[in-house]
Amino acid sequence: MSKLFESLNEQERITLEKLLELKKESGTHSPSPSEIDQILSPKNILVDACFLSNPYGTDLYLRELNKLMSSDACRGYIENYPSQNHSISKKLSNVLSVNEKNVFVGNGAIEIIELLLKEVIQGKIIVNLPTFSSYYEFCEEKERLLLNYLKKSNNYQLELSDIEGMLDEAEALVVINPNNPDAQYTQFDKLEEIIQACKRKDVKVIIDESFIHLKDGFNSYQDASHNYFFENYDNVIIVKSLSKDFGIAGLRLGYMLADESTINRTLAHGKLWNVSGFAEHFVDLLSANDYMMQYEACRKQHIDDIKELGILLNNIDDVKVLPTNTNFYLIELPDNIDPQVFCYVMLIRYNVLVRGANDKVGLDGNYIRVATRRPDENKLVVKAISDTLSDFKKLLD
Repeated sequence: MSKLFESLNEQERITLEKLLELKKESGTHSPSPSEIDQILSPKNILVDACFLSNPYGTDLYLRELNKLMSSDACRGYIENYPSQNHSISKKLSNVLSVNEKNVFVGNGAIEIIELLLKEVIQGKIIVNLPTFSSYYEFCEEKERLLLNYLKKSNNYQLELSDIEGMLDEAEALVVINPNNPDAQYTQFDKLEEIIQACKRKDVKVIIDESFIHLKDGFNSYQDASHNYFFENYDNVIIVKSLSKDFGIAGLRLGYMLADESTINRTLAHGKLWNVSGFAEHFVDLLSANDYMMQYEACRKQHIDDIKELGILLNNIDDVKVLPTNTNFYLIELPDNIDPQVFCYVMLIRYNVLVRGANDKVGLDGNYIRVATRRPDENKLVVKAISDTLSDFKKLLD
């Protein structure tokens, strides 16, 4: 990489070093855009294709937020305590058509994951790698982890045969569907077979469906959910972040569907007022039919953009684009390119941010992850990737 550093001017080298240090401090998660912008100043991120959210969902919420800000009700959401967890869960249960006693509302899905792995599940947990890192990082006793490395030759697909031998030891299995970071989807029949095998061994199945609603092929938000499994198998727990598809990560809102005993054990850890008034306002919006109708249009528009981005990415030379089942693509770079350095050089030169995936345990190769944005932004992302590849090729040949 010495030639690469020599090709940068002094300010670019300083910026690259600061960005790499910031990523190191952030561990297996991405630094926030505001932290990155502080380093880039006076420049800033032109297109953020790192964070996995639906921009149309954010637009929809902002329209409603503007209405709220100009109303008398806004002060109450700021000045007063929000409703307690069970009251907000009851509102959400009506949206999801499930019993209110089976719903827990979290300060983002991350709070729910932490509670599940630290307080509810006490035994060993099967974690499929690669995955969202919190699912193994929250297991502080590493001997609790039963790791299943998904095969690159099988496009990182989950197979029952890979985990069957672990079920006798396990209390729970984690399935992110579609998975992050590889965007692979476990089909309905295969997932049901896995759930049935786990039930025979008294193993709980935690299904994280945070990305399912941006998969092509479902007619509606409700159709996309894994509620069938929750309703028909008492060993299934569903975890859902609302950040991605609704574009509201700053509100910090997620939910869990689980048996009443699991919900009560979770509530026992003092989570009475764990979400904000504005998060409660968003739950109220979900209860309004016109909001969900507008959201469906946003969801379908984003899915169309995902497909268009895939066509553009597959026209880039010298990379392999994995098929996707949600709103991001995992892309394999040539062997001689460091993904994180690639991402930050692209950011410095072209003001486009994507995620380096070299910190994702279980990935076999040099990968970046690219989120879908609006069509004009997607074109800028694809051009930036292509141009940065050309820059690297000149230096590394």
